[in-house]
Amino acid sequence: MYTAKFGGTATAPHNLKYVLSLIDDNMGAVVVSACGRSFDGDEKVTDLLNLFYVTRDEMVWRKIEAKYRRLVEINGINVDIDKLLAEKKRNMCGNDRAYCLSVGEELTAKCVAAATGREYVEAADYICFDEGGRFDYRETKRRVETLANQKFVVGGFYGGKRDGGRATFERGGGDISGAIFAVWTSATLYENYTDVDGVCVANPRCVFCPKVLPRISYGQMRLLGSCGAEVLHPSAVDLPQKAALPVVVKNFWGSCGTTVYNYPCVDDVVSVTCRKTDGLYVTSVLHNLPDMGARAIADIARDVKNCVARCELSRDISKIYASQDLTVETYNAFFQA
Repeated sequence: MYTAKFGGTATAPHNLKYVLSLIDDNMGAVVVSACGRSFDGDEKVTDLLNLFYVTRDEMVWRKIEAKYRRLVEINGINVDIDKLLAEKKRNMCGNDRAYCLSVGEELTAKCVAAATGREYVEAADYICFDEGGRFDYRETKRRVETLANQKFVVGGFYGGKRDGGRATFERGGGDISGAIFAVWTSATLYENYTDVDGVCVANPRCVFCPKVLPRISYGQMRLLGSCGAEVLHPSAVDLPQKAALPVVVKNFWGSCGTTVYNYPCVDDVVSVTCRKTDGLYVTSVLHNLPDMGARAIADIARDVKNCVARCELSRDISKIYASQDLTVETYNAFFQA
């Protein structure tokens, strides 16, 4: 069996039908994120839940209700969503922020379980944290291993504390939940479904139709994640690497995707990423030709010298610190030259 994790875009009301068509008898654990955005500019459920926790504004709660009613209505799911929403609202009023933030994943998982006829598994009963909110590796492993060979749906991103409360991973932590269930239920593959075709050589939001890498190593994936690539949480790589479990990052609309395993991408230049830190944009280039990489980075820095603060050159990854995002300029220098 294999484990599949579906991100928020996949579980949005008009996209859930694709998720339901992908779930088959070979899938053991199905891990889902909170119902995602329906259109550009739409608000994320997790952001709305956080806002409701802070303000207790009824208008905010109505937006959350509308999202889940739409999810159920569009996909013909036989579940009493009004009852679920009322129950969660009551529980949120007496709980902390972590509990409130976890409600999106819980509701989505219950809807997907109802739509597929699968068992719903409560993440708080299997993903364990101590009273201080620190991940409990041993207890989580012991509990999740009892789910081996079972078919179920579970919410990502959160778990339960010893005192009965809830705790969450950081944003994007649903990928970590997926890795946990994949490795400790002895899955043969971890498929991570997102809204891009795989790991690209550059951010597809900045560069038109960038190449998708067919394969990449665990170490390369971790580096890209730490440098700003948002396709897979960097901490979701650790457990699969220790277990030598392949991870496939792919689009839920259908694509071959990128396989993350022990075999590195040996292209001269692997990928260009960017993240903002301490007021500067850090554009990073992962490469396999240190000398050529250093020369190209130096050329880019010279061409846009007015916005470049400094450069860092190393054997496998080079970085430009600047006052603007240099993804396009860097991509053009390496891939369009």
